[in-house]
Amino acid sequence: MLQNADNRNLAQTTRTGLPSYEQSVSPHTEIPPPYEEAIKAKSSDQESSPLSSSPIPIHSISLSVDRAANVSSTPKMKRHVNSSPDQPQLLWLRHFFAGVCAGGVGRTCTAPIDRLRTFFQVYGLDSHGRMTIKDTFTLMIREGGVRSLWRGNLMNVIKVSPETGLRLMSYETFKRLLGQTTTHEIDVFQKFLCGSAAGFTASALIYPMKTIKTRLTIRKTNEYRSIVDCILKIYRGEGLRAFYKGLLPSALAILPASGIDLALYETLKRRLEAYHEHPTNPIEKLVIGNVSNGISQFFIYPLLNVRTRLQSNVDRSDTMTQILKRLWTHHGIRGLYNGFSLHMLRLAPSSGISFLTFEYVSKLLGAKAL
Repeated sequence: MLQNADNRNLAQTTRTGLPSYEQSVSPHTEIPPPYEEAIKAKSSDQESSPLSSSPIPIHSISLSVDRAANVSSTPKMKRHVNSSPDQPQLLWLRHFFAGVCAGGVGRTCTAPIDRLRTFFQVYGLDSHGRMTIKDTFTLMIREGGVRSLWRGNLMNVIKVSPETGLRLMSYETFKRLLGQTTTHEIDVFQKFLCGSAAGFTASALIYPMKTIKTRLTIRKTNEYRSIVDCILKIYRGEGLRAFYKGLLPSALAILPASGIDLALYETLKRRLEAYHEHPTNPIEKLVIGNVSNGISQFFIYPLLNVRTRLQSNVDRSDTMTQILKRLWTHHGIRGLYNGFSLHMLRLAPSSGISFLTFEYVSKLLGAKAL
């Protein structure tokens, strides 16, 4: 009889893929407390019922509860994955929009400084031939009022905003490709590579606009009637390559500058947060942004100087190395860094404001950055 019972148990196991009642119940079987209460209640109902003469297998109750738990938990798991803050939908678009806002706000906030710099160069001379910021600022206000401080800012915003958006969006994208997550931080060198690649990507896409802006800035009277006329004359007279003239020194400047700027900003911010054991405040972010940008610009300014001369087409037949050699021969180190202080007067505060705006807008859009 024992052999027959074993055969029946084996047959049931083979047929259903589940253990029989005798196999599932043993002195060593441990039943979770929630299920034990359900089993006791079910057993008491069966003992009082005349229709039930055989016990309900424990595995059937456990299996039913497990299946119910799995079915009810599956939608919750899916909702959790879909709403994960680490990977929101259209993350690249959110970062691009935040970067566009950052570029526009940074340039608008520093537009008076930029215009002051231009007036400073043209009109800011006293009777002794020395530049005075006070007299220059007074002249600007007297000439056009407070609103004149932002004169011409719209064109600058149109040029700077998409470039800043592309650079910061590319930086966040490249970091994720290298494995950056909310729980894993890539090292400083990897951030430098991401920043360099992001800077070159943005510069290559926006570079023709920079060439057109430079030509319009230095144009002679009636040389170009409009932006479209400038584009057509450059294309017909010099070809498509003219729009990318100076891209090599620009790339050589952008690669280290963007890499140092972004990697240094994020690294300094992390170190400061770890030291104080709390997130950085807006003032600290502005200071860090100014410092990181100032250091990066110092290393690459001579190449920016050469790029401007190539874009302006002043040295028509000279190459990048020839211009560098001539500047060094005739003017020394001052020739390479001519205009650097005025350049940083506008760029450094603009960079800090852009970083601060980018982080704030990204946070509003649910896309953590930097």
